[in-house]
Amino acid sequence: MSDSDLILRGGRLDSRKFPGRRLPPDDQLPEQRNSSPTNKDLNNDTAATPSSSSTSANEENTGTAWYTPLTLPFYDYHVLGFNMSFVWRCPTSSVLLPFFRQNFTLNHLDVGVATGYFPSAALLQLQQQQQQQQQQQKENHQGSSSPIPTTTTAAAPAALTLMDLNPHSLEAARSRILRDNSNPGSVEIETVQHDALSLPAPGVLRRRRFASVSMFNLLHCIPAPCEEKTRAFELAAQCLLDGGVLAGCTVLPVEEAVGAGAGGWWRVPLAGLHLRVYNSEGGRRVFGNLGDTREVLERGLRRWFDEVEVKVVGCMLLFRGKGPKRAGTEEDG
Repeated sequence: MSDSDLILRGGRLDSRKFPGRRLPPDDQLPEQRNSSPTNKDLNNDTAATPSSSSTSANEENTGTAWYTPLTLPFYDYHVLGFNMSFVWRCPTSSVLLPFFRQNFTLNHLDVGVATGYFPSAALLQLQQQQQQQQQQQKENHQGSSSPIPTTTTAAAPAALTLMDLNPHSLEAARSRILRDNSNPGSVEIETVQHDALSLPAPGVLRRRRFASVSMFNLLHCIPAPCEEKTRAFELAAQCLLDGGVLAGCTVLPVEEAVGAGAGGWWRVPLAGLHLRVYNSEGGRRVFGNLGDTREVLERGLRRWFDEVEVKVVGCMLLFRGKGPKRAGTEEDG
């Protein structure tokens, strides 16, 4: 079974069905949070109380306001399942999840967390690999008089930070990762409620510095001009270690949909219909991407990263930037 076949099912990875799982009732989430000694909130180390500026921004952003305790349980089925496979033609299991895993480290910042599907799946895979390595070492030492090296029996805990405007998404993602985690002591989760376009990045993130940052399915939900959305790349550059990597994906308008797997002409109207609905008042404006272009986003990436890769699959732009530019330049490369 390949990595791309792994998906979440019933709280664990499974190869038979696409991810889709019901989140616990919202009133259970704070209790789960408080029961975890490794969880912190970066806005307040003693209580998860969002700042007034974050709250007001969240109320104005209809894209993030859509994620509520009523809608989040359907996110994996509808967005990561149906939409990615049949509308945007960029399947989660075979394209997006492998791409996320390739750029995931144990010192990671996930921006725009939704249900926490991607970091949860990537972290669980790393844990499984570590367990397999330990098991292999034990088997190799069977029949040997030498002891198993103690340095291989324990690993440093993963440090995972979740950032989002929506407190419901932060709660749901954190709780999911803790539930899916096979070893509760092997991951430390911190949360921060912050706007991805609000600069500078929070001081706690800039001081922390991460080896990897992800922005999956975030930019198309931000109601802002495309050029302004590139401020999120600056935020990532501020938070990354030297040589760190940013990876993400976003839905492009149909006129930009020239990627592999876009399908026949009948798929373009299907994607266009969904884009019009999601960008409309009737669709609650969960999207704000009709003016987004690959050119502007790529130029923004090159402004803040030394090495940039972009690829269009179906209607999705996959992007990666490595080597953050601290001061930023106007050189577009």
